[in-house]
Amino acid sequence: MASFARTGIVVARALQNPGLFQPSALIRGQTNCSGLIAIRSLHTSRVVSASSSSSDKVSAPIFNIQDEEDFKKRVIGSSTPVIVDFHATWCGPCKILGPRLEALISAQKGKVLMAKVDIDEQSELANEYQVRSIPTVFAFKNGKVVDQFIGLADDDKVSGMIDKLLAR
Repeated sequence: MASFARTGIVVARALQNPGLFQPSALIRGQTNCSGLIAIRSLHTSRVVSASSSSSDKVSAPIFNIQDEEDFKKRVIGSSTPVIVDFHATWCGPCKILGPRLEALISAQKGKVLMAKVDIDEQSELANEYQVRSIPTVFAFKNGKVVDQFIGLADDDKVSGMIDKLLAR
C-alpha cells in the first residue's frame, strides 16, 4: 500500500509541475534530474502528457485497436508498416513481450507503427487472423501480412522482423 501511495504522490507532483519531465520519459521509464520517476503500466500504450494545455497531444506510434473499422483504417489502410500485437490482459507472456515491442517500435521514431489488439475485446479480429495462441504478432505492409511470430521472442528476433519490414 505504501508503494501505491508513493506512486500517486509522484504522479501528482509530475502533473502539478509539467516542466519537470518530458512525456517521452513515460515510455522509457526514465528519471529526471529532480528524482521523479516516470511511471508506465505494462498494459497501456497511451502516453499521458504532463502539460496542462489540451492542445498539447503526444502522437505516439503505438495505439489500441477499438473495433474492426478502426483496424481497417489504421492497419490495413496505413501507408506506414504496422506491427500488430494480439494479446490479452491476463496473459503472462504478453505482459513481458508488450513493453519490449513498444520500446523497439518507439525507437523507430514513426517509421513503423504498433497496433495492440486485445483478443478478449476484439475476438472477431482474432478469429479472422486465426490467432490460436497469444501473444501473436503480425507485420503488415500495404495492408498485407508479410511476417509473423507466435509466443515470446527475443529482441533480436523482433528487431529482425522490423528491419525486414522496413527493407521490403
